[in-house]
Amino acid sequence: MKKTLFVGIVCLLLAGLISSCATMDTIFEDKEPANAAGLDDKDEPSDAQDDAKSDESDKIVSRRSIESLELVNHGKQLLEEDNNAAAIVDFTNAISIDKGLADAYYYRGLAYDNEGDFERAVQDFSKTAAINPEYSKAYFGRGEVNLKLGEISAAIYDFGLACDKGYIAACSEREKLTGSLAGPRLNDEKVLP
Repeated sequence: MKKTLFVGIVCLLLAGLISSCATMDTIFEDKEPANAAGLDDKDEPSDAQDDAKSDESDKIVSRRSIESLELVNHGKQLLEEDNNAAAIVDFTNAISIDKGLADAYYYRGLAYDNEGDFERAVQDFSKTAAINPEYSKAYFGRGEVNLKLGEISAAIYDFGLACDKGYIAACSEREKLTGSLAGPRLNDEKVLP
């Protein structure tokens, strides 16, 4: 049992550093894996090898980041040309590369809004805000779409969030809807967001 536990721990610790460890059958049969026998310090990768792997990984991530940002920039150009369908494709491709790219969701939300696909626009603005809660334009965009959908309370709420984050146009929109820069009030004079 001690040998099985030891082999399991060694495999977990060295995962990715050696091409293969013991198979599950070998571990559970309590057999010595062929490549675990005689493992010593000289068999472990050097710091230089670790650094090389890390550098290569960083280059791949960097190339992917650059590619996704290029797609977002190209999509923004397409948006300016009112080519919303092509812009949506670029933003979607950028998202497939980097699911955490808030700008791609935001601008795709704008393109969906321009196309009249308000439900998808709301989803993308919401995703933008989920990725980056300080992205005030996402709340403003969602507020505008909610207004188009007739969701006045949701629009007021979103404009309030954007206003609280310093987006002045959102403060103005909330004031238009509520008659107050501070937002709507309840009977007890508490201000709603």
